[in-house]
Amino acid sequence: MYSPSWGYALDLPEDFVLANREGNERYLFKHAILPVDLQIALYEEPQFKNIKEAAEHIFKQLKMTHKDVPFIWRNKEALLSSVSFLYSPSEKYKPKELSGWVLTLALPNKTGWLVLLTYTDKDKAKECENLMISSLDTVYTDTMSYFEPGPVTAALYPKTKEKTLDYVFNNKNISFTIDESDAQANQSVIDREFSVLTMYLNHDNLIAAWQRFYKVIFRDAWSRIAPASFAVYTSIFDENNQSGFAEKAAKELLFLVQNFNYERDRKGSDFMNLPQALAEKRGDCDSRALLMVLMLKQMNIDAVLLVSPNKSHAIAAVDCQGSGTCFTHNGRDYLGCETTAHVPIGEIADEIAAPENWFPVDFYVIEDLESN
Repeated sequence: MYSPSWGYALDLPEDFVLANREGNERYLFKHAILPVDLQIALYEEPQFKNIKEAAEHIFKQLKMTHKDVPFIWRNKEALLSSVSFLYSPSEKYKPKELSGWVLTLALPNKTGWLVLLTYTDKDKAKECENLMISSLDTVYTDTMSYFEPGPVTAALYPKTKEKTLDYVFNNKNISFTIDESDAQANQSVIDREFSVLTMYLNHDNLIAAWQRFYKVIFRDAWSRIAPASFAVYTSIFDENNQSGFAEKAAKELLFLVQNFNYERDRKGSDFMNLPQALAEKRGDCDSRALLMVLMLKQMNIDAVLLVSPNKSHAIAAVDCQGSGTCFTHNGRDYLGCETTAHVPIGEIADEIAAPENWFPVDFYVIEDLESN
């Protein structure tokens, strides 16, 4: 959902349904599976002096008790608040106690203030928390916000301390920085989104929810992996011989992830976070394939993630020169990359190579966002 007048966007979990709207300033969404509501309110910039004043307006209106976490997001002050309040639609109804979260953001260029309120019955708060947090964390306020952790994750898992990793990339010594908080933060997003995804098992929107699962992880990991991708890029790129760079980069990244130790933890999400997978060179098919796609994207090489529910497998697919098994998507041919076996680009086992086994996952790129 994108608002051209205010400039923000939301990628809500599947099955949020618009229940009410007042112009382009007030929206009410209700979730069709869990009893969660999401309200959106927008205010012109002169109405409040600062982020705290914008949030207090909501707190006072609904007589909320609240605990606040102030933080910085997109170089602006922001506020995340856990809230509880009593609500009754009219005097003839007994008030019921609600619990939830309020996220207050300043929109760029002094456009205004964005307030997101999500809530449920107090006795359902724990059950619904991941859905509520997910609905707030996937907000975007400008182009670059598609490529950094969401505001809730930024509030709850602030950066701590950068460390430099000395790393061997395909027999080359490179180094890059990573924050000590990155692995834990990305894993928290994975576990949260996996909890949301499981709501859609045996549901019509399962594939769409599955695609969103990977997109949210990708978004959170982008800036965490970027220093490593730059180090890899500079070790590969030769300005005097630029032809075939996409194929060369894909081959070397594929060789890297194929040599990871194969590890699975079938408890919970069964998905290793990308900073840890890269740093420790271990993980299963999902984490390897998504890491490869992300790093290719950061080198401006077109790639997609392919997921096979019936084969319980995931692979990367890249738009580059070569031969072998191709998958056609959006009018382009992508060579399949098997990340868990030592085979070349394009070599996929016959029993899983049929296109109908797979669904693709696309990811945002800056050029597409700016063109829109």
